[in-house]
Amino acid sequence: MPTLRKIRLSAAIMLICAICLPLSRCSQSKTAQHQQISESISQRLFPQTDEQFHYTYAVAKIDSSWCGMLTVLAFAWPCLFLPAERKLRGARFGWIQYLLELILCGGTIYWLYGLTLLEEWLYGAYIVLAAIVFLASTALISLFHDTRAFLIRRRVANAKALG
Repeated sequence: MPTLRKIRLSAAIMLICAICLPLSRCSQSKTAQHQQISESISQRLFPQTDEQFHYTYAVAKIDSSWCGMLTVLAFAWPCLFLPAERKLRGARFGWIQYLLELILCGGTIYWLYGLTLLEEWLYGAYIVLAAIVFLASTALISLFHDTRAFLIRRRVANAKALG
């Protein structure tokens, strides 16, 4: 199981880093060309809104409003679950954490869609999706592993009780 923990930690770091990456871009005019003549490396990695395109960054949405708080929650929730993972592994109601993680994965994808509504996705959005896929798959694997271990323990306890 330490491998799954490393994957979760990597996905959580990817999700936190994606806050500062461009998620999408929208054309400002009907005749905007998709190529800019001279772009530096920093302009390609972190493009800024200009007369041709508007770029969406999640960090720009963070403030004290509900939208800002939900943006922080959508990108930082895995960091809240990592410390509790070891304590809940194998616990009787540990499966609730994995189901909650799957719900939050869906919520993050929904929030990403809301932030980038009708805009062309950039590499930041794809990094968020990759991180969510990793988090959801490790949650499912952990859920099935813990359920299987619980059923085996229960079967052994019943066999001992019967004789």
